Amino acid sequence: NFENFKQIFSNKAIAIQGSGWCWMVFNSTYNKIEIISTENQTSPWTSQKIPLLGLDVWEHAYYLKHQNRRPDYVKDWWNVVNWDYVENRFSELSG
Repeated sequence: NFENFKQIFSNKAIAIQGSGWCWMVFNSTYNKIEIISTENQTSPWTSQKIPLLGLDVWEHAYYLKHQNRRPDYVKDWWNVVNWDYVENRFSELSG
């Protein structure tokens, strides 16, 4: 369900050490959605995975508002996700 997804995604984002990204990706090999993290500016495309949703957890993304409180940033981030865009991307890829 959505709450489980949100918790798994949030935990993965918060657990990233240093700079990186948390992603919801489409794995076209297995025709499924995965939650992954990448270090620094590494893209999911490098492992043949198509980004559907990305959360930047580099300090520059949140420090001015949240200082070093990444969990607060991740929690607030859920309020600005454009789910229509994510749904359209997924529909295009899984269609």
